[in-house]
Amino acid sequence: MKIIILLLIIGLILISGCSKSNSIDIEFKEFCKQHNGVWMKMEPTINGEPTGESACNGCMLENGDHICNFDKFKELVILQHA
Repeated sequence: MKIIILLLIIGLILISGCSKSNSIDIEFKEFCKQHNGVWMKMEPTINGEPTGESACNGCMLENGDHICNFDKFKELVILQHA
């Protein structure tokens, strides 16, 4: 019985973590589109050059940068509008 309860608790923790990740992706995707980016999965790039990191979902900007980190993307947008 204790094992079943423990497994249920672990399952709930994993589900809540996935839900948070999905909501961040949705928010990032919408923010990307609002700033004329294109949402896609590919390797991250900076100044048009691959960073060597694994492919990920992120925002492709007009300058060729593909940013996978929402916080980093928001910083770039703020800098561009400063």
